[in-house]
This record gives sequence, structure tokens and C-alpha cells, in this order.
Amino acid sequence: MMDLSERLPSNTTLEYDTVLVPADSSECSRAGARHAVRIAREFDATVYAVHAVETGPGFDSLTPSEPGQRGDEHRPAGEQITGEVVQLGEKFGVPVETDLLEGRPAEAIQGYLIDNDIDFVAMGTRGRSNLERHLLGSVTEQIVRTSPVPVLTVHSESDRTVRADQEYTDVLLPTRGGDGSELAVDHAISVARRFDATLHAMYVVDIRSEAAKNDMYGLEELVDKLQTQVTDAVIDRAEEAGVDARAIIQQGTPHSAIQRYTDDNDIDVLVMGTHGRGRVERFLLGSITERMIRTSDIPVVTVRLDEWFSAD
Repeated sequence: MMDLSERLPSNTTLEYDTVLVPADSSECSRAGARHAVRIAREFDATVYAVHAVETGPGFDSLTPSEPGQRGDEHRPAGEQITGEVVQLGEKFGVPVETDLLEGRPAEAIQGYLIDNDIDFVAMGTRGRSNLERHLLGSVTEQIVRTSPVPVLTVHSESDRTVRADQEYTDVLLPTRGGDGSELAVDHAISVARRFDATLHAMYVVDIRSEAAKNDMYGLEELVDKLQTQVTDAVIDRAEEAGVDARAIIQQGTPHSAIQRYTDDNDIDVLVMGTHGRGRVERFLLGSITERMIRTSDIPVVTVRLDEWFSAD
């Protein structure tokens, strides 16, 4: 398991040996499981399917309990739920381990992923209005916000026809180049390399506004400068890792530009870096990552960029 408190060197490709999927009986959870199996299949990893039961008064869990109920009363249902992930793994040749967790789901899942050296998490999400409406209530938000490893979130309504063995052919990485996002770059390169996908490194900017701030540059010169910045930060590293990559400069507001480029270029997965363990609004690029999680029709992989944080 990588130590996130250490700065990774350039041109690092990362390996995922363990992939965690929190499971319940919803279609959202099944969407997360499909992507967990897909990632594990390409990385030759093991999937860990867990079902969380909150013992005591139910207020925010995968399977709420009534006062006085014990977790073992939910064991048959939990075993059936995780058993579906096992069957999915068997279908595509991916080993799956299962476990039932008790306690507050977010805390139980967070503890499990650290204790078991999990390298990657895949979760389905429900709803497109507020992040709190995602699968597991606020649990997905907490996992995305605090996980020391990448978390893939996906909407079930846009994922029902996707098979677990369907490959990612195009990966999009919004970046500003030199913004401390080396770890997100490494994860994006690693996913693209494993799937033999094209990596699109995008810098979104209001060109005319930037040109006004940088009056020493003409418009074309500014675009060239930004292109070089992205190339130096991402493209060169990707190509050294054997990944086909291209630098993209897009004008407009980040969310709209990312969504438009995603739709126009058949992007399969979006990788975005996050900063801080505070509110979701502190994500890198402001609230853009949070908004993409809520509205994107494709999976979004969030990567914590905090160098001081260690899962070990």
C-alpha cells in the first residue's frame, strides 16, 4: 500500500492490488460493483465486497437497525448482497472476498479500507441534486472526502447498460499543470496504461480574462504557454509511461467545459484531484469536483492530494 505522506516521483505508475466496494441491494451499488470488477480485472487485483450494518438506533447506514437489534439478524441479507458481487467476479475471473461490518458505516468502511490495505474504492451514487443524496446518505460524501485512496463514484441511471468487462478507452484529467496534482496525474496515467486508453489532459481557462491579466502575452502566445505548461506537467510523463496522451486547452467555465468535452469525445472516466479533509467545497478547482460527482454521466475518480496524510 502506498504511503500518501511521501511525494511520488515523476513518471510513477501505480498498482492496485485491492479494490473495495461497499454493497447494498440497490442498483447504485451494483453499478459500483461493475466498476470495481472492471478495475480489478485490468489490475489483476482482488475485490473486497463489504456490507455495513449499523447496530442500535438507525440513522444513517446501508442497513439501518431498530433499537435493540443485533447485526447478526441482518447477516443473511448481507451475505446475499455480497454474494452477488462474488458471482459477478466469478463471471469475469476476478477473485472477491466478502465481509460484514458493524457500526457507523462511514467509519466502519474507512477503518476497513485502512486495516486491509485497500488501494482503490468504487461506489455507486444516487441522486443529482445534493451530494448528501448519494448512496449511503452522507456515507459516500464522507468516504470521498476522507479516503486516503482513490474513490470512483458512478450513477446507476447512466451505467445500467455497461458491462463489467467493458474497457475504458479515453480518460480525462482536468489539470492546471504544476498545481501540486502529481498524485492525480500518476493515478490517471496508471489507469490509462492498464486499459491501453488515451489520456486527455485538459486545462480550462477563460482565455480573454487570462490574457487581460497577462498583458505581456498575446492570445495565441498565452494558449501556447498553457499548452506547454500542461505538456510539461502531464503529457511528457504519460508518454514516458507508454500512454498515448494529448494536451487540451478549453475556454469557458470549468464544469461546462469538462462536461462538453466529455460528451463530445466519448470520455469513459474522469480523474480529479482533491485537497483537504474539510468540506467537499474545498476540493481542488473549488466546487467543480463536487459538481461533477453529482452530475457526470461517467464515473468520476477522486484522488486526495494531501501529502501529509498516510494510511499506514
